[in-house]
Amino acid sequence: MAYELDIYFDAKMTAQETVPATLEDAERVQAYIRWVNETHSQKGYDKGEPVPEEYFPRTARFSKGKRLFDYQKIAHFLAVSTRFKDLVESFEPRGHQFVPVEVYHKDGSHYGTYWYFVICSLIEAINPATGGVKQVWFVPESRRAERPNAFGWDINWGSGKEPAVFADKVAGRAAWRDKRYPVPSFFSDAFVEQLTVQGMQGYTTVRRWLEL
Repeated sequence: MAYELDIYFDAKMTAQETVPATLEDAERVQAYIRWVNETHSQKGYDKGEPVPEEYFPRTARFSKGKRLFDYQKIAHFLAVSTRFKDLVESFEPRGHQFVPVEVYHKDGSHYGTYWYFVICSLIEAINPATGGVKQVWFVPESRRAERPNAFGWDINWGSGKEPAVFADKVAGRAAWRDKRYPVPSFFSDAFVEQLTVQGMQGYTTVRRWLEL
């Protein structure tokens, strides 16, 4: 199995908010937003490739609440705990980008070190064999012969069929993004199992994918 993971929200978690701790760190976020806009959203931390470290805040502080979890956003970007980072790297050493951010309480005392997390595996792993996905073309039918790769995949809503990925393409991975279904973050079942075993918090499994 593979899973889409997302940030889990409940009353306890939505009570936690963080912002860049300094004007310099706030400008880093604004520079990132400009970079994404200038590339017409072709670049960003959700594109399956590294992001220039200059765009990540070095420090963040609580603006609300006083506790963080293993998987959440910190000052605009997805960030994870050290134990989450260590688990990812136990599957894929040096396979993904982690950038440290120091988090502080409102009173200026140090809360801890977290890690901005950028998934750096962009692959084509969607397996349409189950009928759980449908092909979505980005060009009219008259141009498909000349642009045979101008398509993506989407969930085949209402089909009652589970989507699938190719088992051999995701074997041994902790996390990846799919070139033809780029919105979600995918994680392997072995990785998600260890999240549960280690009692990590802050994430939720959105959808299960078969491995064939």
